[in-house]
Amino acid sequence: MITIQEILGTDSIAASRLTINSNFLLVENEINDIENIFNINVVTGAMDISQATSGQFKAKTVYANQAAFPASGTPTVNIYGTGASAGNASFSGTVSATQLILSATGSFNQINASGPAVFGSTARYDGAVTFNSSVTNGPTGSYIEKNATGASGSTNAFISPLSGGGGGITGTFSNPYALAFNESVVYVDAGYVSSAGGDSGFNTGFFFYVATGTAPSGTPPSIPQGFRLTLINTSGAGGRIATGVTGPTGSTYYTGFNTSANGGAWASKAVLVPSSLPYKTSVTLQWENRIGKGGTSQNGSWVVISSAGYVGTDFSAGTGA
Repeated sequence: MITIQEILGTDSIAASRLTINSNFLLVENEINDIENIFNINVVTGAMDISQATSGQFKAKTVYANQAAFPASGTPTVNIYGTGASAGNASFSGTVSATQLILSATGSFNQINASGPAVFGSTARYDGAVTFNSSVTNGPTGSYIEKNATGASGSTNAFISPLSGGGGGITGTFSNPYALAFNESVVYVDAGYVSSAGGDSGFNTGFFFYVATGTAPSGTPPSIPQGFRLTLINTSGAGGRIATGVTGPTGSTYYTGFNTSANGGAWASKAVLVPSSLPYKTSVTLQWENRIGKGGTSQNGSWVVISSAGYVGTDFSAGTGA
């Protein structure tokens, strides 16, 4: 608070010169103190109170285009209602934004709420998401699968299943399809020609692999445990899907179908895909790394979650060996 000496109307200006100068000096010092403590730039409008002893800024409402906590140095963010600690950002009210971007040098350890987290528009997750509780599909919810791989691309029409295999991916004996382990649904051309020679036609059909070589115990396939894959046959002709360790001499690969009697017990060379059922023959597989674990080859194996259209009671029952 500034306290100045009052000059009365009867006072002489000359006699009051010292009082006038003293008043001006009080005002000058006070303004300078404000500018220095608040570090106010009267040209740009910038204010910096970070060097002040307390450095507090309190307001009922703050409007800003950007907020950085702090602008430099070690982060000690505190945006809170109650219970926040240094280094954490805690919101006890409502945060509303056209676009909200949250980033951290580490991980987001917890998002706690007494009620559900509600996203009014599309929520996108570009990394792995782990659920440790149930996931409920609401009354207007639906599941849309966009991760479907096929030879025809994502928009081109499928070709005829009777001539050309229906648009599925062709994996051959010498050039098998290599799983990237980010596929969900794969359209495959499992058709084969019995007169193709070489092991009674077993060199044709659909070939794919989970690992090069025989997948010994020292270097088992690096597949996420529980990875699921759905194969849909697009060919109208009968076909096969190769099993076990196969491939040309000197370039073998493991299909993931463990053919050991003490392991997955899949058919020794291939499983049979019936004819005349294009787009109606499918199998959903899941990876289980405990099958054949520690063996000299074929470590890990596919297990069947569900199947449709195959001869027999399940995917392996209609095998041709």
